[in-house]
Amino acid sequence: MKRTVGMLMLVVGMVSASLGVSVIDADFTSPDYSDGDLAGQQSWAEMQLSWPKAFSVDAAAGVAATAPYAGSFNPTNGNHVYLNSSLGNAAADEWDGTVDFKLSTTPMAGVTNNDENVANIGNVHSVYDIGLTRSDTTNYLNTTQGEDIALVVRVENPGGLVVQFSGNNVIADSFSMDDAGWDPENSNAAGADFETDTIRMTWNLRKTTIDQTYKGTAVLSNLTTAAVSTFSLADADNFTTKSNLYASASVFLAMGHNASADRNGTDISPNESLVDIAIESLIVDQSSGVAAVLTAPALTAEGSDQTVELSWKGDPEATGYTVKRSSVEGGPYSTTVGTTNGTGMVDTAGLVNGQLYYYIVTASRAGSADVDSNEAIGEPNTAVTGTILDDVHFTTTEGFANNIDLAGQQGWRAAANTGPQAFMVTDADGAGYADTEPYEASFKPSLSDGDAFGNYVYLNKLMSNNVGDEWTGSTTLQLKIDPLPGQWVTNIVEGVTNIAETATIVAHQSPYAWGLTTEVDKDNALRDQAGESHDALMLIRLNSEGQIYVNFGGNFLANQQMVALTPAQAGWDPSWAVTTNAAPDFETDPMTIDWKFRKTLDAGVYYGEASVTIGGTTYANAVSGYYLSNTMEDLYPAELARFSMGHYRRAGEGGTIINVAIDALSLTKADSQPPQLAAPGTVSGEGSDTTAIISWFAGTEVSSYSVYRAYDNDGAYTQLTNGLTELTYTDTDGLVNGTTYFYKVASDYGIYGEVLSDWVPVRPLGRGAAAQWGPSGAIVTTSVNPTFAETQVPTAGGTIEFRIGNGVDGTMWTDGVGTYNMNVVPSLWGISQLFQLPGSSINPYNWQMRNSAPFDYVRLRTKDQTDAAVEVHSVLIWTETGGGVNLTGQSASFDLSLQGIALGGPVHAALRNGASDWYVSQSGITSAGPLEIPDVGSELWAPLVAATSTSTNMMTVIGASFAAAPAFNDVQAVGFFHDNGRNTHVDSFRLVVGEQPTTMQLWTDSQGIYNADAAADADPDMDGVDNIYEWGLFGDPADPASKGQAPQYAGVDATGTNILFVTPRKMNEPKPVYTVMETPYLLYGAAWTNNSGTYVETGIGPNLGGSFGEYKWVTNAIPTDIDVKFIGLNVQEP
Repeated sequence: MKRTVGMLMLVVGMVSASLGVSVIDADFTSPDYSDGDLAGQQSWAEMQLSWPKAFSVDAAAGVAATAPYAGSFNPTNGNHVYLNSSLGNAAADEWDGTVDFKLSTTPMAGVTNNDENVANIGNVHSVYDIGLTRSDTTNYLNTTQGEDIALVVRVENPGGLVVQFSGNNVIADSFSMDDAGWDPENSNAAGADFETDTIRMTWNLRKTTIDQTYKGTAVLSNLTTAAVSTFSLADADNFTTKSNLYASASVFLAMGHNASADRNGTDISPNESLVDIAIESLIVDQSSGVAAVLTAPALTAEGSDQTVELSWKGDPEATGYTVKRSSVEGGPYSTTVGTTNGTGMVDTAGLVNGQLYYYIVTASRAGSADVDSNEAIGEPNTAVTGTILDDVHFTTTEGFANNIDLAGQQGWRAAANTGPQAFMVTDADGAGYADTEPYEASFKPSLSDGDAFGNYVYLNKLMSNNVGDEWTGSTTLQLKIDPLPGQWVTNIVEGVTNIAETATIVAHQSPYAWGLTTEVDKDNALRDQAGESHDALMLIRLNSEGQIYVNFGGNFLANQQMVALTPAQAGWDPSWAVTTNAAPDFETDPMTIDWKFRKTLDAGVYYGEASVTIGGTTYANAVSGYYLSNTMEDLYPAELARFSMGHYRRAGEGGTIINVAIDALSLTKADSQPPQLAAPGTVSGEGSDTTAIISWFAGTEVSSYSVYRAYDNDGAYTQLTNGLTELTYTDTDGLVNGTTYFYKVASDYGIYGEVLSDWVPVRPLGRGAAAQWGPSGAIVTTSVNPTFAETQVPTAGGTIEFRIGNGVDGTMWTDGVGTYNMNVVPSLWGISQLFQLPGSSINPYNWQMRNSAPFDYVRLRTKDQTDAAVEVHSVLIWTETGGGVNLTGQSASFDLSLQGIALGGPVHAALRNGASDWYVSQSGITSAGPLEIPDVGSELWAPLVAATSTSTNMMTVIGASFAAAPAFNDVQAVGFFHDNGRNTHVDSFRLVVGEQPTTMQLWTDSQGIYNADAAADADPDMDGVDNIYEWGLFGDPADPASKGQAPQYAGVDATGTNILFVTPRKMNEPKPVYTVMETPYLLYGAAWTNNSGTYVETGIGPNLGGSFGEYKWVTNAIPTDIDVKFIGLNVQEP
């Protein structure tokens, strides 16, 4: 057979000195091959543990393809073949190969993009693998337990290709969807293309002279366009350790259709398209005794005081390294710093702070050609403090050059591991900007949540990072977005029809981040989430309506939102939501963000605050401090820090990139500042039987807490305890049920003193929680997924994904599930249904017990909805009471706390009477705060049929008939029900049984009067009106000038037979009891009679208006049946 090569590719470090011995040279044409299964032809055989029918040969076309055998695809081990001819496996053996192929897929039913039926690539597909397996293990290519080595061709969303080497090491990268010559998801809106051009993978596998170590290299190239992939040792390793394979005397060549080529229907990612491969040519040669071709080292340089520390990733077969230095970029490198056989060196030879030095390291080995590393720049410097950036405007007068990259100017450097060209300096001769828009084509989004891309720069100024250090600054910027082509909106303004293209913004789209990173991480993107480098960062984030948030940290949590701006406040309207505007507005007004970071005394915690000023108006949340839920594991222990900023990885999440133009930037560093003193946050109290429980939120840098008590809110407070490090205190010292006590909590800052909170009242009562879950910040130490069994239930129009707990006793969260702590809270059970349209994908990991501050919470969230209005969940979560609770004849209340929002339907209370009878409250909430049902018996309830694995209808009480409470005589479970919702965060719920506050007490509590002053017949403001009448008549018991609305005589009616007596009345419960009384005389001791049964309420009285506040006027028509009659109003407690 004649060997043909369509493109000659010389890849440094990959091509051996000799072509060696041919292992295979196949173009799959006749007469060598015939139509049918590749296995059984030319020594190809099926692999054990792998399904048959890996490749079908079409001899006329000259291809070995997987598509004809799609029905036989094995999603567990894939479908593999091996060449049944053993190969030697000596040190310095190399296997060189080329494989020419095309990838293809098919559109998926119900999946569309840009109005065309398309494929669903999903996150990643490993499609094809080729490699070596041991002679005694002819199983599928297993690079983990199987100890094989393989090169794996993977497809990443939306169609780019990479090659991995024996694990997660990407050795061929940056080969985009366009480079591959297809568009399976119609991402370019130019029509879907489901087949790549012919791609060549040129590769080399080497058994090195280092024990147990193999090396792999690969290059992808498009034989039509000549597009070529890249590789950098800085990004991944191309070496792997395989002890069993290395020890084997011989190996076999194997290849196959990888098990991840089709993940349709798997738990990882349902509803993704199968990706096939058609191999047009396969050439493999083996050579022995090949001199090592060394891989270029990946060099980095870190500067400190008159020092540059150099480190590199090298080649295991290199025996030595020589480090050289130049004072000029690009060399010549005339100064030899030193030689070593290690992978690091420190240069201190005459270095001057602030001077740039350029380094390379040369790897060498006897018999192999030397190879140079990349050039790394080192700048010795020492930590600076004080004013670092003094209102910089990026102008020529400040030394900036116009229309070139900010990186390289005035101390700014590119973060090498992120996208290039973060900001261009524009209009330097005028206002001056650092702008992302000119480099929009270079924007580098993350490929998945685990990737940390975006485009960043850092300021090449070292700063100390000690406890008490503070960084303050100011950033003036504008956000910009382009309209989406073809997205036309019509608005009629003052009779004029206007048509314009508009922009689309998606929730969590985030264009700009800034903050502190370490010297080690300065070349990486700012990140702070679990499993990532932990920096202290602030982030501009948006919702789909164009509202702008300034967040402390990368999470979109309410307790980390420092500022929230409406589109009107920000001065833009990109979606043209305000129809009275003549046109959409795609650019915000200039916004000045004033910000501060502080390294606190609390291990791992940085404090942040921010405000935004627009047009002279300053916006900030009431609470200035926000604390990251993730400790700064990398930043906090570092001795030095740098300032970094960048075009955040989610700037283009909606399909259109939001750009940032920075007009001014300031930065000041202050060392060893005293802490910001503050009282404990959100002090609250709860009374039970002769007990008061006081709770509060933690502050930063507080050494301990003290609790004080008084018998009057303005009285003398006595310290009950001090030195507390917990966030709760239980007081049982002589408390009497029904009496209100007053508590304050102090934050103790050691030598800086203490700060007292406002007082909080607590009234012990003879009651207790029959069932309670939360609140606590110690439920889990990391976010924990539930344990559940899942069933897909087909329904009309889609699928219901049914879930039910399958942990111990059917629980979803209990001891042993992650870090769930039953010493803090009881177990949780759950039943849920999630409706999905065809082709949608829901991420189950959005159902979690979230570790958060101040309280951990249950997070129930749907994601990636095809239609968010339709794809919803109905979820029932509960805890067991541990025995039936009989509410008959008892007072009972229910309360629940939402941390954040309840998107979609409301969250209701849910009680289970007996083993199966669920009831859901009419009351529900959809926003942050409490759901409070003060009297379970007075609430209206509807029955709920709990779903099963065969239910084809969603659980719901929408449209149900709510009625009086059933006989709750055996309450065995207490929880909540989220009805046809999408997202909710619940941090606590409970059922309290026993003595409850009276409605009179609840009202006096709301007025700030307590104990003896709160009695119905008391008159604390001494205005002559008792409390009960102040409540009934819309008065204020603490203000002598506000006695309420007095009853009035309104004459007689038109018949002349009735007196009109007009009285105020509270409209809604809770309210007092009103009775109109009469007496024939006013002598002392005269009896008042209730004859209200003879009166007629005729509505609003004349000239007295309608309702006021929560009150209304009621007119009573009282018969004039005697000559003299005195009328009065009696108000009593219910």
